[in-house]
Amino acid sequence: LGGTRFRPCFEDVLEMLIHEFHLDVANEAAALEVLTERRAEWRTIQLSAAVRDDMECAARVLRNYGYQITPPHPTPEQNSDRIRRL
Repeated sequence: LGGTRFRPCFEDVLEMLIHEFHLDVANEAAALEVLTERRAEWRTIQLSAAVRDDMECAARVLRNYGYQITPPHPTPEQNSDRIRRL
């Protein structure tokens, strides 16, 4: 589910416990806000790591949005092992 990079994080599990299993939380609104912030931090870290796995894919997407990308020499290869791993 989501590969090594984008599996559900602990914040997802905690939010599920609050919403689906009605976990009693002293201040639910504050707890959900913190979970949202931490999840965004986690996803940014994971996205950065995923970009390292396939830099040409990331460059292609950025070029589609008008960024000018100059590849280094030699160009890093795709980490296909990481991309294909469950």
